[in-house]
Amino acid sequence: MAVDAEVRDKIVEAIPAGIPYNILNVCLFSLTCYQVLRYYLRNREDRTSLKMVWAVLWISEATYFLTMPMNMNRLERALDEESNGGMIWSLVIMVAAGTLSEMILRGFVYRRVWKLGNRSWLSLFSLIVLSIGYIYFNPHLPNLVLSGILCFLLARQRENSLRLRRIDNTPKAFAYVVSVGALPPLCVLISFVLLKSGPHTRLSMFYQPIAWRAYFNAMLATLNASWDDERLHKSGPSIPRSS
Repeated sequence: MAVDAEVRDKIVEAIPAGIPYNILNVCLFSLTCYQVLRYYLRNREDRTSLKMVWAVLWISEATYFLTMPMNMNRLERALDEESNGGMIWSLVIMVAAGTLSEMILRGFVYRRVWKLGNRSWLSLFSLIVLSIGYIYFNPHLPNLVLSGILCFLLARQRENSLRLRRIDNTPKAFAYVVSVGALPPLCVLISFVLLKSGPHTRLSMFYQPIAWRAYFNAMLATLNASWDDERLHKSGPSIPRSS
């Protein structure tokens, strides 16, 4: 896939690389591992099928984590070679893994919104259609709409009073922000701003994927926290919340 030297230099210059990029990826994947482990430790009575979905989510994220830097490192060499079959296959695996994990996460959010919305199938169907339609305008809009609606529903549910009563220091205030889903919409907005401020530059290629992984982990943290609050409310406010 030999390309023009000037085009090649621009692509290579925009490829995210270096120790800071690798450290951020490792930290975010470690956070994903923590969120998955937290789910298994606190939801041992869930159905086996749901646990298997979480396992597939982790496997797809691990695959993406491993293939992403590999493809970035091989891209420069692939630009200078006529044959790039290996590069294409690893790129397909990376895209498939990332798409699968995004679909699973979106399914979790749809399910949570459906439960918080009094299990209205009509509202859920309308939300799905609306989210799909927004993709044609901007790929960030579906995630912004979903995370915004989830944040609104979590702030209105009865467990929110328990969350407010637990705030007595800075860490618990941050935990409240996570539990009501305020971080995912913020991550989407940051990703959108980065993409628009420097398209096809190192800025967007470096930080925009990092912002997406931050959104992914923030949404998992919100879902885990909301499930914890729901169980706490059912058990009674006198039961202390474990950290």
